[in-house]
Amino acid sequence: MRPPSGKTRWHRGRALILVAASAFLAAFSATPRPAFAVYDLLEEIPVENPLYSDIESLALRFGSDGFFVNRRPWTRGEALSFLNDLRRREPAAEGDPSFSRIEREVSADAPGARRPAWVLEEEGRRVEVSPYAEALYQENRTLLPILNRDYRIGAQASARVATRLLFFGDWYAGTSSQGGHGTPNFGTQFALAEGVDFNTWLNRGYVALEGAETPHRIRATLAHSWVRWGPGATGTLGVSDAAPALDRLGFDIGILRDVEISWFVASLDPVEQSYDAAHRLSIRLGDRLELGVTEEARFDGTDQIFYYFIPAFPYTFIEKRVDAFTAGVDSTNKFIKNNVMASADFSLKMGRGLRWYGELLVDDYSISSTFKPKQIGWQTGVHGARALDGRRIVSARAEYTRIYNFVYTVWHGHDFVFAGRPLGYVLGPDAEQTWGEVRLDWNVPWTATIQVARVQKGEGAIGQPWIPSSGKVDNVPLSGIVERTWNGSAGVAFRPEAGLSLEGRIGYADVKNAGHVVGVDRGHLTGSIELRARW
Repeated sequence: MRPPSGKTRWHRGRALILVAASAFLAAFSATPRPAFAVYDLLEEIPVENPLYSDIESLALRFGSDGFFVNRRPWTRGEALSFLNDLRRREPAAEGDPSFSRIEREVSADAPGARRPAWVLEEEGRRVEVSPYAEALYQENRTLLPILNRDYRIGAQASARVATRLLFFGDWYAGTSSQGGHGTPNFGTQFALAEGVDFNTWLNRGYVALEGAETPHRIRATLAHSWVRWGPGATGTLGVSDAAPALDRLGFDIGILRDVEISWFVASLDPVEQSYDAAHRLSIRLGDRLELGVTEEARFDGTDQIFYYFIPAFPYTFIEKRVDAFTAGVDSTNKFIKNNVMASADFSLKMGRGLRWYGELLVDDYSISSTFKPKQIGWQTGVHGARALDGRRIVSARAEYTRIYNFVYTVWHGHDFVFAGRPLGYVLGPDAEQTWGEVRLDWNVPWTATIQVARVQKGEGAIGQPWIPSSGKVDNVPLSGIVERTWNGSAGVAFRPEAGLSLEGRIGYADVKNAGHVVGVDRGHLTGSIELRARW
């Protein structure tokens, strides 16, 4: 008997997952639960959490005075302060589905909020433990590998040992999966069951100390987690979450209500003494304009770390200072050189329910007259939303991103890359993307989206730098044989209560010159289904 085709297997697998997920949701949702506080207010909201789309939606239509939407992560306490401020300024916002979805994650009295599975509290100290399960099945035959299966069973635990000191950990066992937020492929030699792709991993963990009444005004974090700075929907150009979680020590300090500085130093490879550092100045000018200026550096050498912890010390000056002491000793340029890039981003509210945003990145910048290719990237987008009635919100967003060749990489090897993935924009250099989305929030549980995208990728990649001895080059056009992809998809998300969601998406992708080979074209259906349940 002939085995079933790939499409048949895909439809069978999707159907089985849909049936199982639907049954699980029905049983889970039918169980009555008390509406208690969900998690500690000092906890971070993960940068990839869909709650940020809700925060952006509320800020777009009602304003975000004193809160920095383009800096992630927020804490749960910061999100609660945002809602309380919004409730005071715009009482009508309470009826918004985005408001309700955020509130049930951070408020003790919100409908749909759920208590952790296990809580112990005494004399101001509190321990919370919550198990969770996640299942993602994704198929796209225009990509390699075709399938992405990400199945996880884990637990989140937090311990607040003082008023403003929190320990947090998220551990799980799961299958290897793709992307910067996926599970590394450890092979099966050390798997939980020999020969089976199922291993343990730390998703994120941190120790956070806050020193002010308002969350995130003064905060120090020693963490294995992600940071994301910038307004982009498809990704940010400088500090992004495209790579795996960074091991970092960072700070966020509010100078004034509308001025904040943030900085961190992250270890990429302690054996090789490879590090990434960044600092950012965030400014709000009234309720219409949010600005951010960021500088990021890739450097080697533990002895230099002290200087990168000084947020007012420009990174280019550090290279000059180090060079003055080590020139002639380090002939490999490993410890003399660093690679510095700077970015500036903005989000301008054009009117109620409409904003224009963008980001400009300049890599390895210099005021020297010596020739260098245009190592820049830029992104711009518009975002609009309006209420159809009190509980239905329709929004549209369009975004264009262009990253020139040789960005994120340099001839002396200090590339902005970690574990094979860029520390900046997810597509890396030599890329262009036009993307659009229409979204309908029908009510609190239901959201529908339609997305379209056109991606063009040249042959340039991180690790392929411009060599000064090669002379002048024109890196403005995409290089080599350009791979061109059109894709469109429609999706539905069902989030009936805090910590529980089911999302499905189906679409079509068409690729020309796949793998940068002329005439190799592919077109296939794409699809994904994802279930998340946290107790």
